[in-house]
Amino acid sequence: MRKEIIDLSQHIHQPLVFDICNTVEPPYQGLSMAAWRGSVTVFLDQFSTAPFQEIVDVSWAEILEILAPAAGPRIIHQKINVPYFLPCQLREAPLTCRTLDRAIAQGLPTTGKQRSGAHVTSASLLLFDLDSIEQYQVDEIKAALEAAGVAAACWSSHSIGKKPGVRCRLIIPIDRELKAPLYSSVHRWINDQIMFGLADRTGESLAQCQGVWAVSNDRREHAFRWVLAGDVFVLPTEALTQPARPRQVSNVEFVVVDQPKFDAGQQVLAIATNIEILKAIKFTKTVVDGAGRENPVLRLAGLLRSACLA
Repeated sequence: MRKEIIDLSQHIHQPLVFDICNTVEPPYQGLSMAAWRGSVTVFLDQFSTAPFQEIVDVSWAEILEILAPAAGPRIIHQKINVPYFLPCQLREAPLTCRTLDRAIAQGLPTTGKQRSGAHVTSASLLLFDLDSIEQYQVDEIKAALEAAGVAAACWSSHSIGKKPGVRCRLIIPIDRELKAPLYSSVHRWINDQIMFGLADRTGESLAQCQGVWAVSNDRREHAFRWVLAGDVFVLPTEALTQPARPRQVSNVEFVVVDQPKFDAGQQVLAIATNIEILKAIKFTKTVVDGAGRENPVLRLAGLLRSACLA
């Protein structure tokens, strides 16, 4: 059962009271957008970890122009070519995983910026991923935000019209900068209290990126965008005091073994992504269907790598 939100339209000029575990009266009065500033980091595509562009300390209007311009969506045939973004800047830190492998192989610095939980900073913009929901549910979320006078923007994802239901991204400007643990708590609170719990829970991570407004030309008629004129969301005390969920930590014992010496070709293969392996053998079917990480063709690429390096 979803939690019901009271009629916000009757409470625009007074504190709102939400019926949750304990009755709270959050300070929900609007804050002018004039002084609000936000930052986003853009990546070339769905799987890139290195930042392509960092847009720092810009207005709400500039954020919209970057992510979902009024002129219309980007026309991009393949989903893996859609630029993705994070609602924050990145910081310099030791590189990790394949990004580190690439840096070492290319003789580049092993400290820098990449898309990871260790590199995110803080955000004044909340990002929600709404996948395969009904149109009436999108309308209810929009009505709740609009009645409260909160600024927001929503646009369709690249998969709109291809997969069932409405698939979209939604952003809300907030009144303070949130680091990762508090971002998670606030994201969850707003999802539960305003989004009816419909947003994907993976979005609670500040390191979870989403796509800009884009669509393939054959599904252009399904693309949509709406923007609500309003004020910055002033976060209520209840949203700021919820403890973040504890992280699941596994105890892993690392065993050092003699590593085989790869030749130059094997070194390139070892650090290549599955997508790059498939492109090298001119296998393009995975590009057409979106190339999700669980795609069986991608798993085949992983097997090819393992076989060649065995």
